[in-house]
Amino acid sequence: MKIRFCKNSPKGKNRLAKRLVEEFPGADVKVKGCCKQCKICRTSPCCVVDHERLVTAVSWDELYLTLRELIVI
Repeated sequence: MKIRFCKNSPKGKNRLAKRLVEEFPGADVKVKGCCKQCKICRTSPCCVVDHERLVTAVSWDELYLTLRELIVI
């Protein structure tokens, strides 16, 4: 599974990316230059999964829980 965070997302993306890498070493997690979701990523925690699915949340903790469910499935 590929998970991409935009470097322009609000504060917290690097910590979440590091946490995911530590807990799920098989996941390909990176902070990229742009995920082409500008309207969303500048205002709320989000990432793109497998180059096609945008996953958003109200907080980074909520996004972590959502991603954990996707990875485990």
